[in-house]
Amino acid sequence: MRFRPADFFTLFIGLAILAAMIAAWDWPLRASIIVLVLGSAGLVMVAAQLMLDLRRNRKPARDAKLAFEIPSFEEGEPGAFQRGTAEIWGWLMGLLLAVLVVGLPVALVLFVFLYMKTYGAGWFLSLGMAAAIAAFEYGVYDRIMHVYWPEALIWQLL
Repeated sequence: MRFRPADFFTLFIGLAILAAMIAAWDWPLRASIIVLVLGSAGLVMVAAQLMLDLRRNRKPARDAKLAFEIPSFEEGEPGAFQRGTAEIWGWLMGLLLAVLVVGLPVALVLFVFLYMKTYGAGWFLSLGMAAAIAAFEYGVYDRIMHVYWPEALIWQLL
């Protein structure tokens, strides 16, 4: 079994989540609940990712059909790393702008849908994931936690 840099990154993310959960453990329940709930889900996802990665490292690579594929830049291609980095920053800045203009709940749903469609996901998967995000936002943040969403710029202008 061989560890790759991606495995160490996944492990780092898991340790960061665990550190946040440990720090939040002594907080009042109202302050710590989101960190503990989302941290627990994050640790489950990190563990699943590590198991998949380590199993993949043991077996020879085979062609698998993914639900959708994010394009990769060949290492030998000049400027590939810079283009990939600029693309990621473009998505993040677009998300930030959308949060300011239409608000966080709408922006996250749009972001998930557009990101998946841009990188080749089908309509069913893209709409399903966007609906799952919307349901999670409504169910957890709105109905259970009663999170206040600041008014978006678009609603202030209307």
